[in-house]
Parts: sequence; C-alpha cells; structure tokens
Amino acid sequence: MIADEQDRTVTRLRHELGAVGVRSHADQVDRVLRRVHTRRREQRQHRIQMATALAVVLIAVAGAFVVGWRQSEQDQITATEHVVDWGLRGDLAGNAEVVRHAETVWRSGPTPPTGRVYPVYAGRHIERSASLVVVALVTPVDRMHSRVAFVTSPISDNQTPDVKSLSVRATTVIGAGQRAIGFLNARTNPRDARLRGGGGLGFILAEPGVTDVTYRSSLVDAQLVETPVRLPDGAGGFVTQQGVAAWNSIIEIPGGPTPATANFAAGISEASVVPVTLAATGTEIKVTGDVRDGDLIVTANGVVGLVGVVTGSDGTLETRLSELRRFGEVETAITKHPVRLSERDGGTYFEAERGEIRAGNRIVLVVGDVTINIGKVAEDGARVERLVDPTTTTVAMRVRPS
Repeated sequence: MIADEQDRTVTRLRHELGAVGVRSHADQVDRVLRRVHTRRREQRQHRIQMATALAVVLIAVAGAFVVGWRQSEQDQITATEHVVDWGLRGDLAGNAEVVRHAETVWRSGPTPPTGRVYPVYAGRHIERSASLVVVALVTPVDRMHSRVAFVTSPISDNQTPDVKSLSVRATTVIGAGQRAIGFLNARTNPRDARLRGGGGLGFILAEPGVTDVTYRSSLVDAQLVETPVRLPDGAGGFVTQQGVAAWNSIIEIPGGPTPATANFAAGISEASVVPVTLAATGTEIKVTGDVRDGDLIVTANGVVGLVGVVTGSDGTLETRLSELRRFGEVETAITKHPVRLSERDGGTYFEAERGEIRAGNRIVLVVGDVTINIGKVAEDGARVERLVDPTTTTVAMRVRPS
C-alpha cells in the first residue's frame, strides 16, 4: 500500500470506493493511486517549468531593453566594436600563421597600429587575370574611429598568389556603424602582375549577411555609374578601368529606403583619402577632420573645394573653382584640352586653349594619378556647372596626393 494517508485525494478515493462497494483485487487501488500521484507530480513539474520559462523570457526581454537603451547612447558605440563583431571570415581564417604574418607586416609598415589588432578577413581570391591573398585587420583609434589595413600578396595572373609574400596595400580610418570596408587601387604596385587595360584593383568586405553591393565611380561620364559586385561569402574583388580610384568612387550597401555608403581606402603609395565633415559658419564652410592647407575636399561625384589656399590655416574651405589651378591641371575629361576657369557675375566661366568644347563635356582636375570631376559645360557653352554643391555637402573626403 502507498503510505500517504495524509493526502486528501487518497483518502477521498478510498472512501468513495468503499461507499460504492467496488470489488477489485487488492493491488488495483494501489495502481490507481500511483497513477494519481504520478499525474499530480507531472503537473507540478509542468507548472514549475512554465514559471521558469516565463522568468527567462522576462529576463531576456529586460536585458535586451537595457542593451538597446545603452547602445542608443552615442558614447556606447565604437567603430571597433561594430567591425570586430563581424568575426573572422575567409578560406584562410583558420590559418593562424597567415593572420599572424599579416599583423607583423602591418606593425612593421609605414602606418603601424599602436594597440590591439583584430583580424576580420583572411582569404584568397582566384581569378584568371588577377588573383591575390587578402587579410583585413582593424585596430581602434578612439571611441568613435578605427583604422583598417588591407595586407595582401602581389597580384598574380596565373591564379597562384603567394600566401607568404605579404605587404600593406591600403589603410584608412572608418567611423562608427560602417557596413562595409574596402580598398581601390588606381594603379597596381611594382610587384603586381600588370592588369589588362592598365586599370586598378578593388576589394570589398561587407557586414555578415550582405552578399550584394554596388560600387560607383563618377569617372565614367558625369554621373556615378553603378557596378554590382557579387560577394558569395561577404567579400569580393574586382578589376577597374584606368582612372577609377578611391577619390572618385564609393561603396553602396542595399537596405532601407536609402542605401548605406562607405568610402574606399586608397593604395598605400597613392593619395591619402580620409573622411571629413563640412559645416557652414556664417558665409564660410569649415572642414573638420585630418586636414591641412592645400588639401583637396571631394565627394565621389566631384570637387567641393580646397582647404586654406586663400583663407588661411583655420580649416576654411575655398570653394571657387578658379582656385583649383593652385592644386593641379584643369582640362577636358576625354580630349585632355587645357582649360582656364574664371569667376565673374556669380558664375564660373571657362576658356579653352585649343579645341572645341561642347555643352555637356566634363571638366576635370588632374594631379598626378588623381583625376576628379569639377563640372560640365553648360548649355550656353560658356559656363561650367559644378557637379557638387558645397553649401549642401556635409560629408566628404580629404584627398592629399602622395
């Protein structure tokens, strides 16, 4: 018999059975009572499990609320945390020797990191005309910025990149919340195999889950031309035409009503390109960031202005296009005819030293390998319409030729 006569259910069951005079074997009542006890025990355990699960959900929701609230505070977000959260990807991610070698190369290079380095990509990109190994490394700069380095092998044209021969190809500074990083070489390095057409090479690493991005360059015609890049593992390389570079191109990441954008890093031996911000102060435009006198301020669409050329060393932007002669050669985009710009009657006018320049033709600024749109010839055939309005531009790039 079950020794639990204190249980009211047991007592009631025995009483009811006795009252109706049920005939049964001696152990049948015990079997029924065992089932009753088992069922009650299961119900108690079920209630405990439900209560525990509810408590876990409430804790998780509360925790998510706290984390979300904390992350909404600007001083809790850093670019380093954002990029590092992507994790290490690529077919060489498990090759610790390659990753360590890449970090050693960066630390011994011209722009070495001063703190901890986080690898976010290590892989091989094999193509018929341009194969290479890429290792992407990140190090914090301050609470809102990080420096990225792309350490690569030389470009190979026989699909056999040398994983042991690495060098720093490009570095740049990124801000908080960036959804893609990449480099874009206007020209190849001395140890690279020559690319067909004399163009350059680009590489993009997108945040996890993104497999389609677009890069755009204004060097082709007056508009940014869209070129899709397939990223089967979130990373991809591509060959560009001559002149396409970090200072006239941009990365676009799909999602939301407006695609997110990111700047390319320029090659280590090319012009230095970093992001800057612009703000109107009265009748002047100030540039905030790593700038000095003579720096060129641009967007992927074209020239915004020059820093401190006329106004002095206070970050004020000189936006008159005629002042670009202080920086480089002004010429037509296709025919390379020299052009002189002048300001009068509230507009910018041009004079061609030779050749005919028709409406719609682009005028560009050329400084060594740097080529950037200035504007296009207006319908009247005399004025130049600039392609970037300085008064409405708030985010730009600083270009400093090597």
